[in-house]
Amino acid sequence: MLNDITLYEFNSLNELEQIEALGEYGQIVAHRFQEEFKFLLYQINNFYIELKYITKGNIFIQLNSFNTTEKLELYLKEINIDELKKR
Repeated sequence: MLNDITLYEFNSLNELEQIEALGEYGQIVAHRFQEEFKFLLYQINNFYIELKYITKGNIFIQLNSFNTTEKLELYLKEINIDELKKR
């Protein structure tokens, strides 16, 4: 069952199957922009998938999957915690 998929199993899928798995089981966690690129960060179980797009034309160019927290640092500044500060 794909909702129990591991990072290793996800990486063994072809690109189309990976995109389908993201659409069905992935949760968008964050996004960011860098120069002419847009990045979307998804989570499935205990790993993450980053999709890279060229902003002009919204053209998908790269998929990167990982389970380390170092790569999440790029997204931390995008998380708005203003509402949490009010509590």
